[in-house]
Amino acid sequence: MIQPATTGPVGPETWVRAIGGRPVVATLYGQRRPLEFGHFRFPGAPELFAAPALDRHYISMTFEGATGVERNLDGEHAFAEFAPGQCLIMAAGRDNRWSWNRPTEEIHFYLCPDYLEAMAA
Repeated sequence: MIQPATTGPVGPETWVRAIGGRPVVATLYGQRRPLEFGHFRFPGAPELFAAPALDRHYISMTFEGATGVERNLDGEHAFAEFAPGQCLIMAAGRDNRWSWNRPTEEIHFYLCPDYLEAMAA
């Protein structure tokens, strides 16, 4: 894992690289689309590490590999066991620190906050 070297939120591609993800299939990033998604594999990350803030809302679904996940979002600490089919949600711009005890495969969805606000209006 790399430590964040940025001062502001980063896009999905940079964030996934920072937490050690490798695409399972080609993922399209670029022109700040309202909704982006990707399918990734992650090695185990047994030590809690800081990731950069993400510029989009984030939803992940565990696809393969039951794993224990420790997370700290804006100082709020939690641990949970995730099995295939379970989801995790994180709002854009949050300070985030992670660890997980086994390799995992996940599907990620990234939603632009301004798009969500426009749809809500």
